[in-house]
Amino acid sequence: MGSICTINNKCFISVLDKTSTSTSESSPADSFSVFFTLSERVLSRSPNCQVRLCKKISSQEMFVVKIVTSSSKPSLEAQIMQNLNHPHIINFEGIYADDSKQYLVLEYLPNGDLLTLLNKITKFPEKTAAEVMEQVLSALAYCHDKGIIHRDIKPENILLYKVGKKGVLCKIADFDSAGRIGKENEGAFGTLYYMAPEMLEGKYGEKVDIWSAGVVMYQLLTGKHLFIGRNQEEVLARINMEEVGLDNGISFEARDLIERMLKRDPNERISAEEACKLEREEFGKVQTPLDS
Repeated sequence: MGSICTINNKCFISVLDKTSTSTSESSPADSFSVFFTLSERVLSRSPNCQVRLCKKISSQEMFVVKIVTSSSKPSLEAQIMQNLNHPHIINFEGIYADDSKQYLVLEYLPNGDLLTLLNKITKFPEKTAAEVMEQVLSALAYCHDKGIIHRDIKPENILLYKVGKKGVLCKIADFDSAGRIGKENEGAFGTLYYMAPEMLEGKYGEKVDIWSAGVVMYQLLTGKHLFIGRNQEEVLARINMEEVGLDNGISFEARDLIERMLKRDPNERISAEEACKLEREEFGKVQTPLDS
């Protein structure tokens, strides 16, 4: 892990790896390149951020690095991620900086994301969907307990750690929309199809993550978006409808859990901890795991 601060216009970088701890005044231009070599492969790009692969020099291990416009302190994403440690949240490796950029280094999972797998197999067996959602909800319960809201739960942000005959292991990623409960909870964040009604109103709490997870769960079981429309206005109208129509092909246990996760009033909506417990105890008992 690592942290950065600026004192008298000098860049001080504290780097913590798995074997040693060191604090040093470093040349701003070579802070990242001392520890990593940057790949030419660009995974994604936006006006203020570039995501690329990099290799740790000491171990030859591959990581993902988010390269963003620099400021005098780490991004909120970096501040949040360096305090998270959970088996189903992507690992934070460190943050580095030079005169113009920050480098947020994260675990690299080469197996793709949940949406890619869903597109390949159309829909998940209930037991597999239950296993995946238990992992997601466990991670969300951990975040909420630490005062963190993810605010953009969707299949693309759930990365695959392992896929096989014993099931699917996954990790939540992409905390660039995350915030702290009670602080940055104004304005809309995330992806429209997965947004809770209160998110659209601009004031909300951690229960927006539960709504999003409920929409993801429905998508895993049916292979379909729950809220669709010909344009943004139609999608918004469906999200704000009084009743949420669920596919009759879903088991009673699954329907019951999704309905609890999609309660329109967030005060009536189930918590991540409660939903995780129900996933473990009630849902997905009879189907077989994903066989691929």
